[in-house]
Amino acid sequence: MRGVAAIVVMLFHLGVPYRAVSGWFGSGYLAVDFFFALSGFVLAHAYGERTMSAIEFLKARAIRLYPLYFAGIVFGLSAALASGVTLGQVVKPLSFGLFFLPSPTLQHSGHIPLYPLDLPAWSLLFELLANAVWYPLRSRLRGPLATLVIALSALAVIALSLAFGSLDTGAYWNNFVSGFGRVAFSFLMGALIYRVWRHTAFRPKLPSWLVAGGLLVILASRFPHVVFDPVAVILLMPPLVFLGACCETVSNSATQIQTSLGEISYAVYTLHLPIIILGNHLLVADGALRGLVAHPALVAMPLTVSAILLTAWSLDAFYDRPVRRWLSRIGGSHRDPPERHPLPAAASTVVDPPTLRH
Repeated sequence: MRGVAAIVVMLFHLGVPYRAVSGWFGSGYLAVDFFFALSGFVLAHAYGERTMSAIEFLKARAIRLYPLYFAGIVFGLSAALASGVTLGQVVKPLSFGLFFLPSPTLQHSGHIPLYPLDLPAWSLLFELLANAVWYPLRSRLRGPLATLVIALSALAVIALSLAFGSLDTGAYWNNFVSGFGRVAFSFLMGALIYRVWRHTAFRPKLPSWLVAGGLLVILASRFPHVVFDPVAVILLMPPLVFLGACCETVSNSATQIQTSLGEISYAVYTLHLPIIILGNHLLVADGALRGLVAHPALVAMPLTVSAILLTAWSLDAFYDRPVRRWLSRIGGSHRDPPERHPLPAAASTVVDPPTLRH
C-alpha cells in the first residue's frame, strides 16, 4: 500500500505535460495523510514499548530518513541548475536543506515552497516533528487524553480544508500551518489503530489487492475537495490501515512484488519530483525530443517514470541501506532500523515505516 501510494504521488506530480496521466489522481496529495497514518501504526509497533531514550529514538529516525533525503536534495540541485537557476539562487535553500531545515523567506504571499530543491521534503519535516512529540509522550497518549487530542486534530483537519479549499497544503509557506493538523490527526490515529489491531480478535482476511484498490479509489476521487478531503482522511483512511494490517497476499509472487514496491517507496517519494523536473527540461521543454516526435511528452513520460523507478531501486539497494548501516555503526547504535522489526504475519505487508514521506 505504501508503494502504491508513492507511485500515485509520482503520477500526481507529473504535471501539465502529462496531464492525461497525472489527472487520473485528482486527490493524489491525500497519499501524504495515508503515509502519516501508516507511520503512526508502524512506529507504535516498532517503538511503542521500547525503553530507549528520546535522543536515541530521534537518532534512529534521522538515520532512517536522511540518506535518501540528502539524495533528493542533490537531485533537486541538479534539476534546478539544469533548468537555468543560478548558483546564487540555490545557496540559501541548499544551506538550510542540508540540515533538514526549510528555506526561510520574508515574502508573505505567493506559493513559496518550504523546500525549493525537493518539494516533497515538507512532509518529512512534519514526520520528524510528530516523531519528536509522540515518542516521549507515547505512554501518556492513551485513553481519554488520546481521544481528546485526536478529536481536536480531526476538527483542525476539517477547519483547514474549509480554510484552504482542500488539504493539498503544507508544502508552501502560505499554508504550511496545515501540515501540523494533517500530521497530528493521521499519525496519532495510526498509533491508535495499532493498539486496536493488537488487542482485537477481529481481523478480516481480505486480499491485499482489494485493500490497495480501495486506496486507489480514494486517491482518484474527483468529489469536491473541501468536503471529500476531511471525509477521506478522518473516516476512510484509518480503516484502510487497519485492513491493510489484516489482509493476506494471494501468492508468493504477489508478496514479492508488494515487498519490492514497499522497499523502493521512500526513494520514489524523495527522488521523483527532481527527476520529473530534470526530465521535463531535458526531453520536453527545449530538449532532445523536440522536433523528433510529434508529441514529446508521450515519449518522455515512460522514460521519466522508468528513470524514477530504476533510480529509486538502485539507490535503495546500493546507497541507502549501506549508508544507514554505516551511520548506525559510527553512531554507536546497533539496533536495526524500524523495518527490520517485523510485525506478526498478518501485518507483514506494512513492515516499513511509511515516511514520506511523504
